[in-house]
Amino acid sequence: MSLSLMRAAASKHRQEVITPTIMIIVLVLLGLGSTGTAARAAPADACKQCRDQQRACMSNYAGPTCKTEYDRCMKSCRRK
Repeated sequence: MSLSLMRAAASKHRQEVITPTIMIIVLVLLGLGSTGTAARAAPADACKQCRDQQRACMSNYAGPTCKTEYDRCMKSCRRK
């Protein structure tokens, strides 16, 4: 086998190893970047659900009962 063929084969082998590795790294970084966005959006939705739950409660129960439930809900949604 000539030296130029060996170099070409070695170069092709390096490309076959490096290209998938780079793609995996890019996909992992994109995945990590998108998880932060979902995590930031979740508390706002949870806190909105607390307000909706309080409105439903007020139509069936007395104010102090609903306020206690709402306060507990808001406390837990802020922690998320």
